[in-house]
Amino acid sequence: MQNCMDLTKKVEDTLEELKALAKELRDTEEIKSYIRNDAEYISHLFMSGAVSEEEAKKGLKQLKVYVIRQLEPHYNTIPQLFKDMEKHINELLQDIQKEISQTEFPESLKDELKDVIDKVEEDIEMLAEEMRRF
Repeated sequence: MQNCMDLTKKVEDTLEELKALAKELRDTEEIKSYIRNDAEYISHLFMSGAVSEEEAKKGLKQLKVYVIRQLEPHYNTIPQLFKDMEKHINELLQDIQKEISQTEFPESLKDELKDVIDKVEEDIEMLAEEMRRF
């Protein structure tokens, strides 16, 4: 039962992380920050001598092309990605539900577990009796 509770907590935590990620990926301030950081990184590379002026300008041009041509489609793809993820998760849950619903509780398990508990109880009684002797 503890395993089920732990798993439920992990799933809830993962869903919260996904919720935060979805918000972050579509947060305009975060997007501005990403692009600004990328541009500043290119500037830093130039100032440190790691890249030439030409390479820095090429990097900034590629960043600008991304913003102009790809950012909006990527932004608009995020809801579809989450719909696809939802579909996949639902399919997995249906498969799990189908699998577990086809399994009946084995009545012999009760007797086996009762025997295990009885054996441990006997062991405890025997150990307790020996401990009282000393």
